Amino acid sequence: METARRVASFASMLTLLLLPTVAIGQSATADKARPTTIQYTKWVELVNGVRLLKGFTGGDVVGELSGQVFVREVSVDGKVIRLEAEYAIEGERSFTALLRGGTDALTGAAILDGTILAGWRTGAAVHAEFDTIAAPSPAAPACPGHPPGLTCFSGRLTVGRVPGN
Repeated sequence: METARRVASFASMLTLLLLPTVAIGQSATADKARPTTIQYTKWVELVNGVRLLKGFTGGDVVGELSGQVFVREVSVDGKVIRLEAEYAIEGERSFTALLRGGTDALTGAAILDGTILAGWRTGAAVHAEFDTIAAPSPAAPACPGHPPGLTCFSGRLTVGRVPGN
């Protein structure tokens, strides 16, 4: 009887020690499996001829957005703007992604797709959609929190699951 009681105590202790590990593993797996939506506001600052992205994020990931526009080409007819850019998010879930796509030059609506190359969810697909909001007067900024007088872009990133999960 004493041996059975000791085995039961040992089994109970082992279960209590392993439960946090199982819960953490399940949480990490769930985090990798569900799509994540990140709201953002960004603007472009021209520094030495380089278009740098600045901004902030909200939604599932709160933080700062930075990056660079590598390619910005306007079509001959002026209807489409081809874009290729780096988006870097710094926050609780930091990552860097490479995206490419374009903007409808008439409406300012943009769609870009890419992949996370480093950080949280490396390898996951990223889809970006944003609207261009023309620079209003400094007294009435269109995007709260961005520098007055600059055109801002308001959008969302959808981050897919990590491949293989």
